[in-house]
Amino acid sequence: MRTLMSILLLGVWLTSCQQEKQIERQVLSLDKTATILQGKSLFKADSNHYFYDIKSAWNYLAFLDDSCQTVLSVYAKDNIQQPVFTALRGRKKGELQKPHFRQEVTEENGFLLVNDNSRYMKLYAENGDWILQQEEDWFNVKNSFYFNRTEKELYAVPYAYEMPYPFYYYNPEEGYYWVDADSTVMQILSSHSDAYLCNLCVNEKEKVVAAAYRFTNAISFYDLEGNIQKHIRLGDIFFPITKDMGVVDVENTPKCFLDIYGTEQYIYTVYSEESDTSLPTYLLLFTWDGSLARTWKFDRNIRSISVENDKYLYGIRTLPDGSQEVCEYILEIENK
Repeated sequence: MRTLMSILLLGVWLTSCQQEKQIERQVLSLDKTATILQGKSLFKADSNHYFYDIKSAWNYLAFLDDSCQTVLSVYAKDNIQQPVFTALRGRKKGELQKPHFRQEVTEENGFLLVNDNSRYMKLYAENGDWILQQEEDWFNVKNSFYFNRTEKELYAVPYAYEMPYPFYYYNPEEGYYWVDADSTVMQILSSHSDAYLCNLCVNEKEKVVAAAYRFTNAISFYDLEGNIQKHIRLGDIFFPITKDMGVVDVENTPKCFLDIYGTEQYIYTVYSEESDTSLPTYLLLFTWDGSLARTWKFDRNIRSISVENDKYLYGIRTLPDGSQEVCEYILEIENK
């Protein structure tokens, strides 16, 4: 029995080693001399608003607002003064409770995809009227954000979940599959689940999931089954700064990856490495095979983005007085 057990343990160890060998790990340096990306201000919103998400689609910009009763607003880009559609916060028909724009890579399809408190929603214009429609029945998942939907699964990041996993995928028949962080990240963040907060984007066509960490300088690339294919650390040492007892000092630790946005060709990530939220941030451009293609430095402290046609980037920043500014950038990318 002891011999059999030894053989089994050896088999498990060998399998683990083989899996580890399949992971490509890189350490890259942040290019702090990167080209400055100059933008223009489109409009400012006073401190009664707090835009926590932005989506650019066709000729429109859509915002989700955490501080206002109007939780969703859509503006025409050529007339940013008055919204063409709004949705109030609430439980009635046509209202939204806790919406998030979906993050998966999709082709331009004529409508905005939203997850709202365990509902699949879509917003589209038809014959001049805007329609907010529930796609399917309710489903029940953990309190989450960065929702990505594929044909079979829903991928998302849990809010302050008690287990140390960066994200999960879910379907109603089989339930949850909690995805492990890379072993190098687990050594740094230990079991402090709040430190595993990440930004998530899924490209079903490429069969890639990109998970970029908020509180540590790492981004991992997975297949759709949650197996790490490539892991990148920016810089020679890992963040974060910790308090006593190893708890992450959320207020004072440097913020790393602040947002993520995927297109068919690229993954766009907002990166900081600073605890001072007033300092300009970086835009890191990755291909879906995990290669860092380019680095820019924003001319201001952009924290949330949306990208259209790999040419136009729209970003949000918060000003010292609590108001917010929405900016437009034109990207110049040399396609390989």
